[in-house]
Amino acid sequence: MDTASHLTLIVAPRAVKLSEIPSYPTPFYGGDCGDGCNVKTVFEQEILKVLTEIKNKPNWNKKIKNSEIREKWIKELLSHFEEQVINYAIDEALYYSDIFTGSLVPGAVDCTYIVDDCVPEELLNDICITIRSTEDVSSTGVPKWDSITGKGKTKFVIPTKENNKYLSKKYQWLPTEFDINANGFVDILSYIYNLHPEIHEKMWVWHVEGMYNEEVVATGIYYYDQENITDSYLAFRQCFCQPTHSKDDYRGVEEIYDIRINEPKSQLLCEIKTKKNMLICFPNIYQHQVQDFELKDKTNPGYRKILCFFLINPNKRIYSTAHIPPQQLSWFEIELMKNKNKLSELPGLITEKISKTLDWPISLEETKKIEKN
Repeated sequence: MDTASHLTLIVAPRAVKLSEIPSYPTPFYGGDCGDGCNVKTVFEQEILKVLTEIKNKPNWNKKIKNSEIREKWIKELLSHFEEQVINYAIDEALYYSDIFTGSLVPGAVDCTYIVDDCVPEELLNDICITIRSTEDVSSTGVPKWDSITGKGKTKFVIPTKENNKYLSKKYQWLPTEFDINANGFVDILSYIYNLHPEIHEKMWVWHVEGMYNEEVVATGIYYYDQENITDSYLAFRQCFCQPTHSKDDYRGVEEIYDIRINEPKSQLLCEIKTKKNMLICFPNIYQHQVQDFELKDKTNPGYRKILCFFLINPNKRIYSTAHIPPQQLSWFEIELMKNKNKLSELPGLITEKISKTLDWPISLEETKKIEKN
């Protein structure tokens, strides 16, 4: 079972004019490949494969400085890759190991970052206990997370400017307004959708996140708990712009880039090995896919639980929970019974019938109907 809880974030910038913030690439706008990346040559793809092998090793940024360990890795890699490719990848990894000396390290792909063991064990236990409360539908009205038991085949579809499939005029994820001060402390300026401010006070296809109107520019995934599962990887690929070439020089393009005309314009980049208490951050320009994993011991249950954080483009103002009041009927009923009024004196069955006649807020049953449609 793979379970996830999602938080969409708007970070309010401090002492920075929005006009000074650079624009962010998007997979939804900009022709047949969005803001596509530069296509990578076969040589560059091989380097990425070597970097993936290196950077999936624990504490690689420290171990690679040990000459004995480094030579051992090179010897292992020589059976699969050319020496020139390995040397280039080793040089790049050594360069970054001098810059990133702590737990934060870059992933194999540009603009991806990883933190192992990013939360102290005591705090991690508190997080697991707190999040369990959101799994109780009866007391909170929050739907249980979906269990992933299998995957169907997926077809890659190229987004275009004219294709409204990637733009919704009716629905939108509701992000939360956050403020990060100069000392790095975070304040929630609105509320987190589906997490009651009092009850929760403590608290697999290739895809990019959100739709064009939701303006997600980056994703952070925190793997906070797992039990009895095999190794799992998060794979990345990029949509690229067609490289320039001589007329009808299809063979040359295939030799240099390993791409073929009339095939989907996407290239596999790397797979990052995931584990408990690990954080991965990456730009939303990359497509990502959870790779297959299964139970280690088929006779016992297993699970993996993650928290997803979506960062909204600070250049664009969209609707958030600062603009939209809570829509949960159960929350409305809680607040209604708190107030000393005539309605709160009525029997529970009567107030329940009155609540069912209201068009708003939305009940859990109505929410499920909307999601299904």
